[in-house]
Amino acid sequence: MRNYSHPRFLIINTFISLNRGKPFRDCSVMRFYAESFHRHSANIGGINFYFFHRKLQSMIVIIEDLGVPKEKVEEKFSELGKSFEYYQTSPENESELIERCEGAEVVTLVSQEMNAAVIKQLDDLKMISVSFTGFDHVDTEAARKNNVTVCNVPEYATESVAELVFGFCIGLLREFRRCEKLVREDEKYDFQKPGIKGRTLEGKTLGIIGTGRIGERVADMAKAFNTNVVAYDLKKSLENIEYVSLNELLEKSDIVTVHVPLTDATKGMLDREKIGRMKENSVLINAARAPIIEKEAIIEGIREGKLKMGLDVPPKDLPEDVRRSDNIIFTPHIGFYAEESLENKLDVTVENIRKFLQGKPKNVVS
Repeated sequence: MRNYSHPRFLIINTFISLNRGKPFRDCSVMRFYAESFHRHSANIGGINFYFFHRKLQSMIVIIEDLGVPKEKVEEKFSELGKSFEYYQTSPENESELIERCEGAEVVTLVSQEMNAAVIKQLDDLKMISVSFTGFDHVDTEAARKNNVTVCNVPEYATESVAELVFGFCIGLLREFRRCEKLVREDEKYDFQKPGIKGRTLEGKTLGIIGTGRIGERVADMAKAFNTNVVAYDLKKSLENIEYVSLNELLEKSDIVTVHVPLTDATKGMLDREKIGRMKENSVLINAARAPIIEKEAIIEGIREGKLKMGLDVPPKDLPEDVRRSDNIIFTPHIGFYAEESLENKLDVTVENIRKFLQGKPKNVVS
């Protein structure tokens, strides 16, 4: 939706023809504006008013839905005092994406891919505002080459993602899938049914791969369940936590949860060899990015009955038997998808743009 209130976006010229019968085409000034602008006319009290306006390309274009009510988005972006356009559907193809972005200095997106071919065609583009933590869907190298700043929202869903991790933990340890199926299908509370006896979190060892903001919050929450926490991270930034090698973490943890960004170094970091080091009947949780865990390792771990898994970002085209297994819980990348988190994300997104326009960019990733 276009915001026509800002003077940068809407130029209006009003002409009054006191000669009521004089045709519009006879006025050379009006002919110039007629060629350059859209014309609207009205007759008020016998006087012809001619209104001309030209729709200039919005300075800021939001190319897909931000997940909060439209009124909230418009309210927040209006605070910037710049023209903007908000699309609530994703572009159907690359041509439509380019058409939406043409002329804009700032493009805001969530998960829409921005590849090198698209970026090179957007001559006016100065900033890509990623309203999301992950930014691997934006070609940051192409952005650098074209002098385009890329910013993200590094922290907005810390609480919701950390809570989802423990939702997975409890759901898998207490056999939620089997229990729910039992009640739905039999409507009986048969405690002798095999496979429904659960385990508690208390006393378990929780291994955290990646101790950024989310990993740190998971470690804090784990204390409430009286779990032992170990971690693996090259930076070793947290105090009062035991850092170990990746192999040691996998070998001693009852639950392993992944919280690293997707990079060339982390892609496939948990392959079949690494997964093979995990304890029998342990739990693996991925609320980060799907490619961090090798697809074949997931298939093997489930088929062999060695692991339980909670995947907020499941890989595509898993075999049917794996998808239907009671030892795995899938969610469709909803770690961030809570009302409070989305409102936080909107606030940070707008603040990123504000700082960029002030010449003080923040949360810059490229």
